[in-house]
Amino acid sequence: MFLSQILILIVLLCFSALFSASETALSSLGKFRVKEAIGKYGKRAHLLNRWLEEPNRLLTTILVGNNLVNIWASVLAATIVLQKFQQKGVAITTGLMTFLILVFGEITPKTFAKQNAERISLLLIKPLIFLSYLLFPLVKFLGGVSIVIIRLFGGRVAKQTSRISEKELKDVISVGEREGVIEEEEKEMIHSIFEFGDTLVKEVMTPRTGIIALEDAS
Repeated sequence: MFLSQILILIVLLCFSALFSASETALSSLGKFRVKEAIGKYGKRAHLLNRWLEEPNRLLTTILVGNNLVNIWASVLAATIVLQKFQQKGVAITTGLMTFLILVFGEITPKTFAKQNAERISLLLIKPLIFLSYLLFPLVKFLGGVSIVIIRLFGGRVAKQTSRISEKELKDVISVGEREGVIEEEEKEMIHSIFEFGDTLVKEVMTPRTGIIALEDAS
C-alpha cells in the first residue's frame, strides 16, 4: 500500500512537470515559429496550428490539469504522512511538497522547455488537444467564470490574435537575408530600428558644451 502510494505520487509529479513544460513551450511559440516547425517536421507539426487558433482553451486545459495533479499529489502526500507519523508530519509534508512541486513540477521543466520549445510542443500537443476535449465542460465553465470576473472589474475580453515578437521578426529577416531575399545592409538597417528604441537621448544628441555656434548679431 505504502509503495503504491509513493509510486502514484511520483507519477503525479511527472504529470505536473509535463503540464508546466507544455505551458512554457507553447507560450514560447509564435506564428512564425509554428510555421517554421511545420516546414521542418511536416504533417505531425500541423496540430500546433490549434495553439494559434485556440490558445485560451489549451492554456486553461493546462492550468486545470496542473492544478488538479498538484492538489491530488499534496493530498496523497498528507495521507501518507498521517498514516506513518500522525499530526507530527503535517508541517514537514507541506514544506516537502512545496519544494518538490517548485523544483520538479515548475522550475526544472519550465527551464528545460524554454530551451526546447519545439520538441516539447510537438511531443505534448496531441495529448493536450485530447485532454481539452475530455475536460471541455470544466474548461468552458472556468473560462466563462474568468470572463465574467474580468468584465466585473471593467476589463474587456477581446479575441486573441497571434502577434509576432521582436525576436521572431528578426529571425524572419535573418532567414530572408540567408536566402537572398534581402541584402545584408537592409537587414542591418531593419535591426537598427529595433535598437533605436533602446537608445538614450544623450547618445544621439550633442551636449551644449560641444556645440560650436555664432553669436546672434541682431
